[in-house]
Amino acid sequence: MSDLGDEQPSSSGSPEPSAQNLEALGERLKERIYAVITMLAVMVGLAQNAHTRHSTAALYVMGTAVGLWLATLVADMQAHRVVHQRLANRREVGRLLFVSSPLLSCAVGPLEGAAPEGGVGAGAVTGGWPCPGAVSSW
Repeated sequence: MSDLGDEQPSSSGSPEPSAQNLEALGERLKERIYAVITMLAVMVGLAQNAHTRHSTAALYVMGTAVGLWLATLVADMQAHRVVHQRLANRREVGRLLFVSSPLLSCAVGPLEGAAPEGGVGAGAVTGGWPCPGAVSSW
């Protein structure tokens, strides 16, 4: 069950987000911004080396995304354990996964851009944003 499923319909018929939902969305936005800045730094570093192969760049991008995601999950689980003196339950773990998912999704744009010339993601190299939907969802 998701925290986002607890919205109550307002008098206009559209669901009104609860304070918990707004907090989760705010945390998710924070993670998305963090992921975009980190992925931009990785991409700038890779772009400065003209001899980086596509496979190497893809490996660095995937490693960065997965490493950030795992580090965030471990830190959030430890913080929860310290604050609440117990492990997170299933619902809390679901919320942690929901909030931290932009760290993984921001690897998609650079991975598309790492495709060889004329490949699937050739357009991403010429100015695509490193996180799909990052601008449109703000």
